[in-house]
Amino acid sequence: MTTKMPFLATALTLALAGQSTALFEFRPDEFWLNLHKFLYVLGRAQNRTADAMREPVADAPSDSDRGIESLTPAERNAWNDAITGYARGLSRQDSTRDTNLALLEGRLAGAGGSSTLNVVVDDSVRTILERAAPIYRKAWWPTHRATNHAWMATTEQLVAAHGAAVLDFIVRAYRLPWPPQGYPVHIVMYAAWGGAYSTDGSLLVVSSNARAGTTGWSGLETVFHESIHQWDDAVDAILNADARAIAKRLPRNLSHALVFFTAAEAVRHVAPPEYVPLADATGAWSRGMEGLKGALDATWLPYLNGGGTRDEALAALVQRTATQPASAIFTFQTDDFWLNLHHFLHALGVIDAKLPDAETPALAPARVDMKQGLPRVGEDQRRVWSEIIKRYGTEWSRSLPNAGPGEAIVRALAHVGDAPTLASAQIDPSVGAVLEQAAPIYRKAWWPAHRDRNRAWRAQMEPLLTQHGPAIRDFVTRAFAVEWPQEGRLLHVCGYANFGGAYSMVNGGVIVIGSADPNSSGLSGLEAVFHEAAHQWDPQTFAALNAHAKPMNVTIPRDLTHALIFFSAGEAVRRVSAKYQSMADRLGIWDKNLSGATVPASRLKQPLIDAWKPYLDGTVPRDVALDALVKRVTQ
Repeated sequence: MTTKMPFLATALTLALAGQSTALFEFRPDEFWLNLHKFLYVLGRAQNRTADAMREPVADAPSDSDRGIESLTPAERNAWNDAITGYARGLSRQDSTRDTNLALLEGRLAGAGGSSTLNVVVDDSVRTILERAAPIYRKAWWPTHRATNHAWMATTEQLVAAHGAAVLDFIVRAYRLPWPPQGYPVHIVMYAAWGGAYSTDGSLLVVSSNARAGTTGWSGLETVFHESIHQWDDAVDAILNADARAIAKRLPRNLSHALVFFTAAEAVRHVAPPEYVPLADATGAWSRGMEGLKGALDATWLPYLNGGGTRDEALAALVQRTATQPASAIFTFQTDDFWLNLHHFLHALGVIDAKLPDAETPALAPARVDMKQGLPRVGEDQRRVWSEIIKRYGTEWSRSLPNAGPGEAIVRALAHVGDAPTLASAQIDPSVGAVLEQAAPIYRKAWWPAHRDRNRAWRAQMEPLLTQHGPAIRDFVTRAFAVEWPQEGRLLHVCGYANFGGAYSMVNGGVIVIGSADPNSSGLSGLEAVFHEAAHQWDPQTFAALNAHAKPMNVTIPRDLTHALIFFSAGEAVRRVSAKYQSMADRLGIWDKNLSGATVPASRLKQPLIDAWKPYLDGTVPRDVALDALVKRVTQ
């Protein structure tokens, strides 16, 4: 064992030496949090989520079964009802990603070991916990609390002996302040599939059970590892700035790999020679962090050993790992005159013919839009315009712009841009003649305003793409197991698109989004563009689903691919903005029939949560998730 620290003293180190800094406050007696986490993992086991079989939580069902033997029949029924209540609700969420669940856990931790649940929680959750509490106190809590205390006693000894040295190492490595009061460590019998986790608000939760991989020296590394995550935002900002400076993309999980590596090195300097760090013991380097350990050995380890500065080491790490050149995620066409004209007429034709889509938020604004522009043209042009709208209402507005005869029209116009005429367009002559007739009227009365609105939409979207685009792109490409095109995706921005506000045509890669749709702005617009981009992979997605369906001799529901996109794109945006509500949830999409299905998509939402979300969370392989999803939706 060695306690030699490789750094030279710094001003930060000297400042820390002059103050009394607590390391951790261990909390083993939080009854309500322990009850909640036990029910949470049992609910996931009841739902048969793939992570329920991971080592840190795998013993929970048998633990529950042993305790049930001491219960009366009424108590058994009440306990099983509590598990089912969680399985249908909170166990479907992720404590590390769902803000509301993380906030709930913080409040339950605040209740400590009180005899009553003296914190604010939803009535439905309160009912479950208060009914289950006396049963848990009787059958499991004494053992769970004793296990928590045993874990704490072992870890406290290691912290007392070596914590100051480990803290000194990581603070000098990161050059970020440790809070003077230290971090509270909430000890529970079962935390989550990873054995421990941390979330916003300095909520550090650690499992005490023997299979969690958090005991002994691993426990010492765990509490420092989870504490370092509280610096993620600051470190990510530096890494992202370095990546932008060389116009490259960061690999996924780089900052997490940095945490694994630094905490391991800090503990390795005080642990016995035979100690195996967490990432090596759990195989974490092969789960989304392939190749990063070698890069850290080459760039970060020399800094930890006293060479150079932190920022130089981080820049070198980015230079070594950010191998993919940064490319445009989306490019925008805001000035497609003919495509805008066609979609405006299509929307007005739907409204004039009183078709079912006339009152949708994406098309309804066209009615007011037309009235505002009409005073700019004379009576004869108004009459011609009215006749053209009626023609659209009886012909081309009867089908979607991206289906039937409308598809060929859009494909032809997408290549014309703002040309003075349609002479170069390969378009049906009857459609071309009507558009040529409408063009001068549209240019005079509406086009300047529509073009300005398109450009304004682009202007508010570009900063969001700069801030969140790379993370969302990486999320969806991983979800669908495809590569984003090097040249990016081209978006045609039009005042109006279709009843949904946007659409995508796979053949030819045409994507159209409506700038007048109130649901296409802000983060919703961000979800919309990635949603439509994901449709470009429909053939690959269907093929992947079908590959799992064939051995089962079942047929994939026709709306599953679309539902998968709604779910995945919504999750992608929620990962960059925790309070974001997906379009499918906010707009009631799950209650609608998608992609020509005869029944609502609501039947697919829960299977996606149970089978697909664990893959998006990184807890199960993609093939396992697809197999489970197909089984669920075809039962």
